Amino acid sequence: MTNPDNFVAHRQFLLAFGKHFDALAAAYRVTKNERYAEAAAKHLHAWFVDPDTRMNPNLEYSQAIKGISTGRSIGVIDTVHLAEVALGVEALRGATAFFKSEDARSRVGFATI
Repeated sequence: MTNPDNFVAHRQFLLAFGKHFDALAAAYRVTKNERYAEAAAKHLHAWFVDPDTRMNPNLEYSQAIKGISTGRSIGVIDTVHLAEVALGVEALRGATAFFKSEDARSRVGFATI
């Protein structure tokens, strides 16, 4: 159950990113078509690498309850779908469009979550 007064747009965008990124990574893995890897790498770059657009996650406020708690430790469940993104990154390794430098920088992005 979700509190209708909660701001959830950021979560919806993150879920959409995961869904699109995973589909592109899977398409690359199945077809080896570089255009899928290129599109996936652009998404990954925007969300985890580019300082102007990357997310700035902070689980301190995850699972917050307005007026009661600024956040709870179980908020880590809000990031469970990012495990699929990590698997998508693994599928992209070896693609020409997925540079080793991007791989390394995206790992730093994951480490900040």
